[in-house]
Amino acid sequence: MPKNKIVEEFEEDLSGIERESKIPKEVIQEKLVKWFIRNTISAGLIIFFWKYEWVHKALFVVIPLSLFSLTMILGYNYFVGRRIAKAKRSIGRLEETFDDKEGE
Repeated sequence: MPKNKIVEEFEEDLSGIERESKIPKEVIQEKLVKWFIRNTISAGLIIFFWKYEWVHKALFVVIPLSLFSLTMILGYNYFVGRRIAKAKRSIGRLEETFDDKEGE
């Protein structure tokens, strides 16, 4: 039985999105180098200004943001892959629904 035209369009769009949204390993490595440099500078500034009270409080913002940034750099492809897999499952269910309606 031929696939529904709408399902085919969804699958084509999804495969295009999958190709365009993945970040190459070279770009990830470049982002990691920039992240390391940025955090090294931050650590140096924190050590240099440690005598000021506001620096201690700033760590409650700097550390979570730094960890979030690292998570996004390392986990972006994983999270995008999960979302695309979920969309593919939804398209599969949509196709089954169309097949059930055509069979009636």
